[in-house]
Amino acid sequence: EAFQSGLSWATILRKRPAFRSAFAGFDPDVVARYGDDDVERLMADASIVRNRAKIRATITNALATIRLRDKGGLAPFVWSFQPAETPTPRTFDEVPTKSPESLALSKALRKEGFAFVGPTTMFALMEAVGILDTHLLSNLLLLLPRVITQEKGQGCSQDFRSLGLELPSDSSPIE
Repeated sequence: EAFQSGLSWATILRKRPAFRSAFAGFDPDVVARYGDDDVERLMADASIVRNRAKIRATITNALATIRLRDKGGLAPFVWSFQPAETPTPRTFDEVPTKSPESLALSKALRKEGFAFVGPTTMFALMEAVGILDTHLLSNLLLLLPRVITQEKGQGCSQDFRSLGLELPSDSSPIE
């Protein structure tokens, strides 16, 4: 998430395979051992975002992730900030970019030694891992007329596949 800060998601997603390779498959035990030579190697790697502060933050965060294992691990720690209810925006203007929970998570992670974990970045993380879902319902509703008119097994599942979703093979059109 830290590398996305200030950049478009499309840029980061296109570079994700290169990031995975450059950062040892995102293995915190390996990344935590990166030193100055590794930082310079990464700064010379045109396939990733070359930002020294973000590279160093990634190493710092790998170290903090390892330390957090003594407290149950990073994933349960992050999920402990799940709100009782997720926001339900109805317009683009209502889509939040941070929340009281993302602010609290940001502060807690900084206290644990993490860097580049501001409340907006943590809100994006919370959305990425499924803690929050602020997608506009109206976007899904735009798809429904197309889905409803499809024959079973024809375009319906194909439309959803384009969204990265799969429908069960026994699904039938909505009546």
